[in-house]
Amino acid sequence: MEQTSYEEAVSILESLDKTKDENIYIMLATCYTKMHRFDDSNKVLKEAEKYFSVNAKSLYISAQNCYKANSDYERAITLLKQAEEIDPYSSDIVYMLARLYYEQEAYDKSKDALNRLTYTDYDESEGKAFVLSGDVEIKCGMPDKALEYYKKAFALDKYDIDTCFKMIYAYSELHDIENMQDTINYVEKIISNTDIETLSHEEQGRLIYLRSAVDKIKNILRNHFDEI
Repeated sequence: MEQTSYEEAVSILESLDKTKDENIYIMLATCYTKMHRFDDSNKVLKEAEKYFSVNAKSLYISAQNCYKANSDYERAITLLKQAEEIDPYSSDIVYMLARLYYEQEAYDKSKDALNRLTYTDYDESEGKAFVLSGDVEIKCGMPDKALEYYKKAFALDKYDIDTCFKMIYAYSELHDIENMQDTINYVEKIISNTDIETLSHEEQGRLIYLRSAVDKIKNILRNHFDEI
């Protein structure tokens, strides 16, 4: 949703009687968070506490505000733990916990949270948990395991340049030049067989970026071989 859409939503939500429906508070706070107006979001959540009990969604939004506004990892993690106790089925809560633990270099805790996603409403077609799992394994010195996750994520989105780079990096950690080249060849095949005019504007941009990135990778490899 674009900025103007959030502003329009805020205008409508602010005109409603929020005291009769806690979901209005949640939606309003979410809009403010999406707009990076974190103080306004927190004010909405504080006002909601006058009429309704704190719930998992409000705690999740508060955690986002702590993290995004102040990089307060400890407070954000505390709020997410409280939210998970209320709603262990929420993949948003558990995934954010896994992400914050990863950024804090608490890789075992990140793995535990990722494992708990199995018991939530997480949709594996999103692929983000595969990517994060791969990132965790890389940090733990397990590029072979990381590759398994990256491959799963890449299979879901063939234009995902970030995951493509991660795969190539994992192969480099394994000193597997052959598969690095195979990955590049695979991506080049996708690029050459794709009719850019049939893609959406966003997909066209990603494809163009992918072409440029592959050319840079090839140049790096070519220069590396020249130096040997």
